[in-house]
Amino acid sequence: MNTLAATLLLLHPAQCLRFRRGSFGDLVPIATTMAKNLMNPLSIKVDCFEVAESEGQRIGWGQLRPLGPAAADPDDFDAAPGSRGADDVDAAWDALPDPPTGFASLPWTDEYKAFARGADERRRGRDAASADAPQLWELASVFVLEEHRHRGTG
Repeated sequence: MNTLAATLLLLHPAQCLRFRRGSFGDLVPIATTMAKNLMNPLSIKVDCFEVAESEGQRIGWGQLRPLGPAAADPDDFDAAPGSRGADDVDAAWDALPDPPTGFASLPWTDEYKAFARGADERRRGRDAASADAPQLWELASVFVLEEHRHRGTG
């Protein structure tokens, strides 16, 4: 997201809309409204929300979610689902350490803590590798209050 959403004004004959990035004060009203309308409020991140306002009142919102890197792997072009080489998959699994078992799998053991640290390091490495790649985004959890629908807000 960028500052364009924070400064964008959209003029509509019926109302003047202002779009801004969501704030912590938006979290409870958005989550409550989503739950009342049978939408899942558990995965929302307020800093990913774009909020539409009219005359200082919140009238709608949408959440931008990252889908992953925008660049496709050229080796996967025209490949049938599940056709990735078995050797690649086997090598990826073989690179993972064996998880602790038995009493060693309890969260307070040194073995478990070492395994968890390794998982965190692999996750950070994966996130760092994909951080530089262009991202695909999805506009999800879009909602406009009932009284403001059919006026060009959504």
